[in-house]
Amino acid sequence: MIQHLYSSKKEFPKTLFFLILYFLRPHRFMVYLLILCACVSGLYGVINSNLLKIIIDSIENVTPSHIMTSTVLWPALFFIINFEIHNLSWRRLAFINQKSNLK
Repeated sequence: MIQHLYSSKKEFPKTLFFLILYFLRPHRFMVYLLILCACVSGLYGVINSNLLKIIIDSIENVTPSHIMTSTVLWPALFFIINFEIHNLSWRRLAFINQKSNLK
């Protein structure tokens, strides 16, 4: 059936995995970028919960004589950067889907 839909002298792969790779090969860069963005988005939950734990633990250990902003500054900054990376990653995923017409 596939041979009738696609008129070419190339032979189609026999397994489903290699058939999918056959059609994705021309879009190799977009597929790699899509997988990378999905992995970065998946790391958001792990990194976010650890950063919140570090922030809460550092607030608990602050004595009144210490300045709290210096204690919480770096974990809070990394928390914000992590949120922005996650947001940009989802925007890239949407852009790749729109650009490649994978709906």
